Amino acid sequence: MDRKTFETVIAGLWARLGIAEPVFGPDPEVILLVDGFEIVLRHGEDGRVLVIEAQAGTLTSRPGFERIELEKLLKTNLMLSAVRNTIAVLDADERSDTPRILIRAFYRYQQNALEKLTDLVSDVVSSSETLQQVLAALPGAGKGLSASGDMFPSREEELVVLRL
Repeated sequence: MDRKTFETVIAGLWARLGIAEPVFGPDPEVILLVDGFEIVLRHGEDGRVLVIEAQAGTLTSRPGFERIELEKLLKTNLMLSAVRNTIAVLDADERSDTPRILIRAFYRYQQNALEKLTDLVSDVVSSSETLQQVLAALPGAGKGLSASGDMFPSREEELVVLRL
């Protein structure tokens, strides 16, 4: 599919959502603001899909917490994949030390169903909200923990997990 297909699908989505016609730039990409999330819609590299993407957060840069956060992210991602058509991915950016956590969905142009596209946008927003809440609830998230007051040790060898 070509850029014209991308623009036609996006214009149809904007009309379905009742918002003014989109303004397209030189790149086949637009941003839709939904509940405080910037939803990026861009023409897929293979030309057959529309990529729908939002940033849910970033991985921690605190030593000792990376593994815990990654494990929780993977488990939540697996759970969400059963009920939503989204996937969480890590996007390493050379400008940042901490990878971004992105939520992605893919809409096949051949589906030609704006209801499905609207549902995918909703899934991306919902999955982003869910992952933000999960990550915020992890030990060490947010402010207030000092280096000496961490709830978990910084070395993996010192971490013991007990399960009942």
